Amino acid sequence: LGTKRVIDQHSCNTDLSCIEGFCPSFITLPATALDASEDSCEIPALIFDPLPDPSVVALDKPWCGLVAGIGGTGVLTVNSLLAMAAHIEGKGFATMNQTGLAQKYGSVVSHIKIAQDQSDIHAVRVKDAQANLLLGCDALVASNPDTLRKLSPSCHAVVNIQTTETRDFLYTAEAATSSGKTAQLIRQLIGEHQIDALDASKLAIALTGDAIAANLFLVGLASQKGLLPISPEAIERAIEVNGVAVELNQSAFTWGRRFVEQPEKILALLPKEKSSQLTSLDDIVADREARLVCYQSKDYAAFYVRRIRTVEKRLNHLPGSAALLCDIARQLYRLMALKDEYEVARILTTDNEPDGLPKLNRAGVNFYFAPPLLSKWWSRQGRPRKVRMGAWARFPLRVLAGLKFVRGTAMDVFAYTDERRAERADLADYLADIDLIAEMATVESIDSAQQLANAPAKIKGYGHVRTRSRGKWLEQRNRCRAELQLLHPLNVTDVNHRGINGH
Repeated sequence: LGTKRVIDQHSCNTDLSCIEGFCPSFITLPATALDASEDSCEIPALIFDPLPDPSVVALDKPWCGLVAGIGGTGVLTVNSLLAMAAHIEGKGFATMNQTGLAQKYGSVVSHIKIAQDQSDIHAVRVKDAQANLLLGCDALVASNPDTLRKLSPSCHAVVNIQTTETRDFLYTAEAATSSGKTAQLIRQLIGEHQIDALDASKLAIALTGDAIAANLFLVGLASQKGLLPISPEAIERAIEVNGVAVELNQSAFTWGRRFVEQPEKILALLPKEKSSQLTSLDDIVADREARLVCYQSKDYAAFYVRRIRTVEKRLNHLPGSAALLCDIARQLYRLMALKDEYEVARILTTDNEPDGLPKLNRAGVNFYFAPPLLSKWWSRQGRPRKVRMGAWARFPLRVLAGLKFVRGTAMDVFAYTDERRAERADLADYLADIDLIAEMATVESIDSAQQLANAPAKIKGYGHVRTRSRGKWLEQRNRCRAELQLLHPLNVTDVNHRGINGH
């Protein structure tokens, strides 16, 4: 299952070397530090109907399969288990693994051929338009053009729609993949009725407590659908012979088989998803006020409430202003409650923090920081380099969390960095935008007002990633401000206008 689990505390979409400031981007925990019960739901004791024996693909010619996924998540293990199952049944087999630049976290496509006799297999590699089954453990790798070329017209695909982002995601603030698009590429090639696309990772976590079981869940589904040339008993025996996480893997395999026969019963076991999205202005303001008190102080939270209530009074006459006010409340909070050095320290040292992590008072915890001065000395290609610190870093973090009262004052040593200056300017500019919306928004210009209110959503990431995304915000901001002024009956010209290239 791997030796470490990595938690991205900020969803900052960057690697360990590219964040400016003392904020840790990643924390590593020993695998034993997390209990399985934290991730799993308790499955009620239900009685399932006996599983019927599935059909087994006839081997009048060699059967060809592809297993596509991300290295380090068990893709090669799936291929090995299928090969061992074929060996247990006395059949011939051949396997080959194609890995990306890095086996772990890189793309992996495993080829497997199974025949009635070993002499029937003349080549290991699955040729173009030859694959009978695609096990897509990752939708992005499964929909790669090189993989799709291998699929025969009669190929069936079993695909996990949950995607793992590529390395490009580390250097941008936007998600680069869409599970819907990747699954659609496969459908267009082999047909709508020859693909089973489902969130196997979500099901595996709910049913077994571990996402790593998703691959064996897919194997169980393919087996019960009669897409494999080996019996379920042989696969279960291969899992035993492998000797690694036997109970987990056999359970995942069985759940996959059950999903084919009783999908409604399986889906009923999943925990009900509760929406955490607040929709009314009063609920949003109350929630953000409480968070800002923890973030800084009651006075700081009161300033937020005053600004929202002021603009609410000025826009009450405007039909359809409820959604606009909610957008303003959300975006103003985002710019007021940035995860700076003090906030990160507070989150990491506060028990039961809503955004927080599992308790970090354990040996083996490592924090990764980029101190503003030292990291620039050790920078690579202009990107601050991360420094790893052990569990002892919890103690200076507690001290730093207690110093949040100096945030923004002359004693705030972090306030003088370029990044913090830019963030303060962002907040000042957005406050000016709120005033402009309150003054000039009309029924005709409410769309432009809402786009202006939502524009800070384009500011994402940290460090140089945030700097790049700021340009997108400024572009939308300038356009919407101009539209508001143009559509206003008095056509007032606002001189408080920032250009694309700076303040």
